[in-house]
Amino acid sequence: MPERSVELGEPVLGEEELDRIQEVFETGWVLNGPVVAEFEQEFGEYLGAEHAVGVTNCTAGMDLAVKALGLTGSTVIAPGQSFIANGIAMLQNDVDPLFVDVDEETYNIDPAAVEAHAEEADGVFVLHYAGHAADMEPILEIAAEYDLAVIEDAAHSLGSMYKDQPVGTFGDATVFSFGPVKMLTTAMGGMVTTPHEDVAERIETLRSYGMDSDSWTRDDEQYSWRYSVPSLGHNFRLTDVAAAMGLAQLDRLDTFIEHRRARAAEYTERLDSIDGVHPPVERADYVHPYLYYVVRIGEEYPLSRNEIAVRLEEAGVEVSVHWDPALHEHEVIRQQIGDVTLPVSERLADELLTLPMHPKLTTEDVEYIASIIESHS
Repeated sequence: MPERSVELGEPVLGEEELDRIQEVFETGWVLNGPVVAEFEQEFGEYLGAEHAVGVTNCTAGMDLAVKALGLTGSTVIAPGQSFIANGIAMLQNDVDPLFVDVDEETYNIDPAAVEAHAEEADGVFVLHYAGHAADMEPILEIAAEYDLAVIEDAAHSLGSMYKDQPVGTFGDATVFSFGPVKMLTTAMGGMVTTPHEDVAERIETLRSYGMDSDSWTRDDEQYSWRYSVPSLGHNFRLTDVAAAMGLAQLDRLDTFIEHRRARAAEYTERLDSIDGVHPPVERADYVHPYLYYVVRIGEEYPLSRNEIAVRLEEAGVEVSVHWDPALHEHEVIRQQIGDVTLPVSERLADELLTLPMHPKLTTEDVEYIASIIESHS
């Protein structure tokens, strides 16, 4: 038996969430109602975002952002080091993905690669990998020069800061995830933030089948059931139960981030001196909330990434990889775009390893994990 068991990620749920959910039960309104509106308001205020729209999950939010920004059938630049949800949002909206490589240090999209292909594109997807923000200043300058819409995948980066500005307040649409092991959880859910009122209104319509009004906001006193459907949408509505969980989690978000950053500092102190083990960076003028703590296992380390991953799991430590293969190498993507070579993204798919990180992770857990990695160095 392993000496101890360490989960990769684990949510913190308790009386606060139950109390909020109980309040929803008492109202009798459980879908896309007043508690969702309250969560949207408080989430937007937390970030300083002008508009926030709740959705069923981050993938749905990406789909709606593509539609709301008029990118259906267009060409969009995207990083090779990314999650399949980005590919789904593009291919299901007839978007032609133009994959580019990523920065070797932060694993985020390379602004130089964006600029090199800007004339060919209508938009750009930006992923903030593991919580470290992408270099937004040059990306936004390029987008302004070439009239590119900017969609940000912020599934990893709630609480991330770039030059004193929160992720969620930069691009034309930013999409957050509230899955089970995200920075805050609603079990499953997401949020889209945008500075554009028309984009927010479009997403609100599209998330509810394309209806021009929600049940609880209709004001036709004589015929309350009436609505029109000006465009085809989806049933991507957030529940009030999920929103209630989100409100309780939002109250503790800063504490969650503080805990993660403390454990990340302990990891880095232990791992930084091991040849071939490269801890994540936190560049100046950035704040990394460490949704994931991702190390790169280089050639100098005696074991491959896969080999040390197996050793850790045998010792009771749950690990993962974000992501292997790289996005452009998935079969469903290659069927659409053919063969594309992105050396950095492909090498990272073989070398990155995600170690446990969550609000319940202890200093002793970190020491145990580090000692296993160190023992094979």
